Amino acid sequence: HLTVLKIPNKSLGMFKGINFMKGAIKTRKHLTSLDVSSNHIGCTGSDDAVKCLYEAVENLSFLTTLNISNNRLGINGIERLSDLLNKLSSLTTLDVGANDFRVNGTKYLS
Repeated sequence: HLTVLKIPNKSLGMFKGINFMKGAIKTRKHLTSLDVSSNHIGCTGSDDAVKCLYEAVENLSFLTTLNISNNRLGINGIERLSDLLNKLSSLTTLDVGANDFRVNGTKYLS
């Protein structure tokens, strides 16, 4: 079983690639680590890419590490992420560095 998937720096958000990858990620039920850093997921100004990411990982019950750093996630994206954190009880490591949610967004991560 595939347990680690790294897809950094592929511009998935900009080209709606995250929607394509959603199917591939969802079928990898045994993933323990997912890296989709530097993919511009939040840069389109809409929640579509963030929603696709949410739907891709929401049922990955073995996921312990999620790297979504450097994706230009704003307040809306990080708020959506907070909902996801409640579903991912196995998650022990979350990297959200270099995003655009600033100090106000950190309240959604607590």
